[in-house]
Amino acid sequence: MLIKNRYILLVFALILILLVNPGTCTAASSVTLSISPEVISVGDTVTVEVFVEPDVAIAGMQFDLEFDDTIVHVDDVTEGDLFSQSGMGTFFNNGSIEPGLLSNVYGTILGASNVSTPAAFATITIVIDTADVGNLSLNLTNVIISDPTGHAVEVEVINATIDFSTIDFYSIYDVNMDGTVNDDDFIAVMLHFIETPSPACQRCDVNSDGIVNILDMRLVLLNYG
Repeated sequence: MLIKNRYILLVFALILILLVNPGTCTAASSVTLSISPEVISVGDTVTVEVFVEPDVAIAGMQFDLEFDDTIVHVDDVTEGDLFSQSGMGTFFNNGSIEPGLLSNVYGTILGASNVSTPAAFATITIVIDTADVGNLSLNLTNVIISDPTGHAVEVEVINATIDFSTIDFYSIYDVNMDGTVNDDDFIAVMLHFIETPSPACQRCDVNSDGIVNILDMRLVLLNYG
């Protein structure tokens, strides 16, 4: 009976320790690649956010991005709001763009401060050059997040894939999707002038502002060929 009571007390003590000290449980700050828009065309500019959800207070971060340069190219990299939430100055390096690799993107809070609220660390602008068969993978590598004391924190990386089955292979100016932008496209827009996009001619609203008007006609005219 004495041994049994000691065993029960031991189990109870272990449970109590876990409740009082939740830090013994495995946790990690997540880094997610978020892509918009979801439906894209060849030639479109796509925004890729490097979104961070800190599990603990953080003050610095770095990453590289691998991609297939026969399909896309990186156009620009800008700092997000993650570290500016601290109210202090930040330092941000937008990296080096090489074939298939965006390397050495890093940033930090300038001073003794930290953040723990989810936000984007960086925004990457990529351009779809062509659509190969299959999907395009965007992979974060060399991801390191620092706490305020210069120690690495646990990180979970969630990469992204662009599904080329959603790609519209026709130019947005090719309203009738015959492979050429010409008078036929201009006439199609003209026939639906001052209409909100109808199921019969969603593409007539070339600039996607919710109405077919002179702006759409001008865009078609400027892209003949």
